Parts: sequence; structure tokens; C-alpha cells
Amino acid sequence: MGKRQALLLILVLISGMPALADDLGSRANQAYASGDFETAARLYIEAAECNVLDTTLLYNGACSASIAGWTDEAFDLLDRAIDSGYSNADHLGKDTDLDPLRSDPRWASLIERATNAASWNDTFWNSDALVDEYSETLPEDLRIAGLSKLWSEAKFNFANFDLVPDLDIDALYLEFLPRVRAAETTPDYYLVLMEFAASLRDGHSNVYPPRPAVDQILARPAIRTRLVESRVLVIRVDDESLREAGLVPGLEVVSVDGVPAVEYGDTRIRPWQAASTPHDADVRTFEYGYLAGEAGTTLTLELQDAEGIRSTHRIRRLTWEERKGMSPPRPAFALHELPGNVLHIELNTFNEPTAYEEFLARFEEISGADALILDVRNNGGGNSTWGWNILAMLTDKPFATSSWATRLYRPTIRAWGRGEALYRPARNNLEPHGTNLYEGPVIVLTSHRTYSAAEDFSVVFDAMGRGKIVGQPTGGSTGQPLSFSLPGGGSARICTKRDRYPDGTEFIGVGIQPDIEIDPTVEDMRSGRDTVLEKALEMLGK
Repeated sequence: MGKRQALLLILVLISGMPALADDLGSRANQAYASGDFETAARLYIEAAECNVLDTTLLYNGACSASIAGWTDEAFDLLDRAIDSGYSNADHLGKDTDLDPLRSDPRWASLIERATNAASWNDTFWNSDALVDEYSETLPEDLRIAGLSKLWSEAKFNFANFDLVPDLDIDALYLEFLPRVRAAETTPDYYLVLMEFAASLRDGHSNVYPPRPAVDQILARPAIRTRLVESRVLVIRVDDESLREAGLVPGLEVVSVDGVPAVEYGDTRIRPWQAASTPHDADVRTFEYGYLAGEAGTTLTLELQDAEGIRSTHRIRRLTWEERKGMSPPRPAFALHELPGNVLHIELNTFNEPTAYEEFLARFEEISGADALILDVRNNGGGNSTWGWNILAMLTDKPFATSSWATRLYRPTIRAWGRGEALYRPARNNLEPHGTNLYEGPVIVLTSHRTYSAAEDFSVVFDAMGRGKIVGQPTGGSTGQPLSFSLPGGGSARICTKRDRYPDGTEFIGVGIQPDIEIDPTVEDMRSGRDTVLEKALEMLGK
């Protein structure tokens, strides 16, 4: 065999490694779930050899080996996992799969290694040299260092530069340097950093001001607005005194301090909003960030009702403490019975396991329904696992989660003049619940506010072919953000992971497209009519 043919064979073999690791990992998961821990350990070890950068395979192999009584193999796998970057000593200490190892003399040393690795990692990337207590004005050198840290973390870690092809990150850095120098106060400085992050046009790449600065630049009145048919509507009023003064949901904001309502949002709010899609930017501008400014200051709103009658209201921006508790959060899980023995189930957050736990606890009731409508229109994300665990009760077959990639930066490879690669781990396949199975029709409702882990839920539901999606395109932003500190007590995060459908279809920067798209109208909002839910019921009736 010639050198060229040998090289081609090697490339073919290497290119097949992720798929092989995917298959082996899936089989290992099945063996683990069935209690065959020896087989699981062997398969995890084989999968890890095909994907040496995946510490999860090494860790899962160690857990299986531990339960199987393969103590030496378990310690070897944990050592390799730590050498490859695993450093969660807290999880090591709690994982019951590793209980058989704790009496071994090697255990203390292993925990110490993981703890030291985590400590070094945190100290190196978040050095105390760039930490400073909050003050109204930070030293100029520290302000520049903060911008430099934000720029460098973005340059080396941001996963979606291909979605902003017109962005020159170094030119942007030079453009913002004089603005950072000129920032007279810490709140002004953080507004500059927020605008820098917004230039990445990614909803998982943001800057968060320190708490004292929040009330100076991000305080809002106790109302919520939304852009509907290019008009700004009041959708919620949390302050009883404002309601008594006639400020109620359904009113249209005509102007703010004399500036037309849409223009006000586009010029006073939008530049600081980190968003992945135009509709994501609209949500952040006209709903989450609208009317933001300094606490205690007042705004003059010109409002108009459905009959065209106008009124003027003076409203005050409130501190975070003043607004806290005015509007209780939506419940993570809510179940409503609809005609036709249809259950409308709101899954409003995956920040904690509540939505999954409630779904599981009420499965007997749920299983008696003729159809389900799962509503993630107001779900901003959290931990994708909780949503996927719900989907595991809608199928009796293994199903694939999102595929993903991250940048693989290797200094020596760059020194050799070669390009950067992508790390694409083996695709994760999940097993069905096994005990609970709902086989009836299912529809998922989405909106522009469906985000992050709720999009991961919607992607997998769509890829499963389990039912239709009705509503609006989702926010178009998910991925693993890397968080880090900034001077003065603030922080930032940069999206490091590019997620796709299991088959590689893109949704970052565009959103998950519903099978039936419905945009609520001004009339719908004013009348309280839920046309998205109505459409889902109509489809189920047919």
C-alpha cells in the first residue's frame, strides 16, 4: 500500500471514530440502565478510546467499574478523567456509584487531585489581580483590563463567529478602548461592555453589571410591554397604584418622553441587548429591557386604548428591591384540563427539576388524556436534562439529543501554521423512561420567548417526529456559556458550544421553525384570545 493510500485509510478510520464512540456510548448506557455494569464498563472504555477528549465516557466507565467491583480499573479511569480535565471534586464526593472506592487508600489522593485541579483552574482564569470591590469609578487601567479580558475570552472561546462574518473582533476592541477610557462612572463603563458583548449578536454572550450598578442603569417601572404587529403594548401591570390610575394591559404605548414608542426602544434600549435573532432582539428590547434606566427617575408615557382615546401617565423606575415580589414567577409546571379530554401542560422553566418531577408525579393523570399540549412559550431555559426526561416518557425507543461542537484550539498546531479544528463529541442517545409511556397525540407550543434549554427540548421533540410544533419561531440561542468575573463585581459569559439538530440542521441564529406559525395580533392580546392554543386544539380535533 502506498503512502497516499495509507494516509487516506487513516483519515477514513479517524473520521469514523465519533460515530463508533456514539454507538459504543449508547450501548454502554443501555447496559448501565439494565444493571449489567461489567459490560457497561467495557463499552465505556472502548468508547473513550475512540473519543479521548470526552471525560464523561471515562467518568461513566469508572462508575460502572466501581459498581462491578473492578476497583483498579475504576481508579485508572478516574485518574485519566482528571488528567483530561475533569475536576468536579464535589460531585465525586456525592456520587453513590463510587461508594465502593471510598475506603481505598487511593481515594483521598484522588479527591485532592480533583480539588487542586479545580482550584488552579479557577485561580488561573479568574485571577484576583482583576477583581476589585465596587466603587462609583474604577481605575482606568482596571477598566481597560476588563475590556481586554472580555475581548480575549470572546476571541478564543466564542462558538459562533461564522454567524457574524462582518465582525472583526480586534477592530471592535480598538473601537471600544477610548470609550472605556472615557467612561466616568462604573455604570457607564458597564454599558460600554454590554454594547461590546451585544456586537457578537448572541443571546448566550452577555455582560452583567454589579448589583449596585443595576439600579442605576437597568431599573424599570412595574409594567411589562411587548412588541406586537410593530406596536408596543402593555401586557402586564404589577403595581396596584398604576392600575388604579388607569394603566392596564391592552393599552398601546404611543410615546415615551415624547419619543415614538418603537423609536425609543430601537435607540435607547436595543444597542445593549445581546440577542441571536431579530425576533430575539425584539423580545429583549421591548419586553425585558424596555423603559430601563436609573431607579427613582420618572417617565412620561403617552398611551392609547382600543378606541383611540389617549392618556398620559407619569411612572417611576423602581429599584430591584422595590420590584421584588410584585409579580410572582410563573409556576414551573401547570396543568389545565381542556375540552375533548386534552391536557394543556405549561412547562415554564427548566432551571430546576420541578417541571419534570411534577410531570412524573402526575403521570397517571396525564396518561389518561386523549392528547397533550406541552407549552414552552414562556420557558427561558435552564438544564436541558429536565426537558429530555419528560420526552423520555413520550417514546418507547432510544432518541438522539442535539449534536454539538466546540472550538479545538491547540497552540502548537497554530504554531505549525495549521487551522483550528472543531471538537465534535459522540452524539448522546437517551433511553426511554421504560416504565411510563404516553402514546397519544402531542403538540408543542413555542414562541419567540422559548429559549435555551427549552429550545433543546423542542429540537429533540421535533427530531423524534413525535408531533407538531405550533406558534412562533424560538429565540434561536442555546449553548454552553463560559462565565467569568469582571472588575467591580460584574461578570460576563461567552457562548462556547454550537448546538444543532441531531442530523446537523442549524437553528442557532434562526430559531426552531414551527410546523404551523401563528403570530398573536394586537386584537388577540386585547381580547385575551390565545390563538396559538386554539390552533393546537383545532389540529387535535381533526
